Amino acid sequence: MLKEAERRVLDVKEEGRSVYLGGFAMPKDPPEMLKQRGYHMVSGAIDVAMFRQAAVEDVKRFRSVGKNAAEEGEEKEDGYYSE
Repeated sequence: MLKEAERRVLDVKEEGRSVYLGGFAMPKDPPEMLKQRGYHMVSGAIDVAMFRQAAVEDVKRFRSVGKNAAEEGEEKEDGYYSE
């Protein structure tokens, strides 16, 4: 499926329209091969690890905010309620 999406994006480029293709290098798909195929931006393995860590931190922060908001919501529900 990924190869098909890549092919379609590159086909658009051949039609004269502007496209920007970026991706992550993998052991079986090194940066040099991606550049040869038309990629403009290639991130390496260390970038994947940094991206993962940032995503994990965002999820933790989101969950803690959600818990705090839920606790505040519970306090407000104890008051007057009208429909």
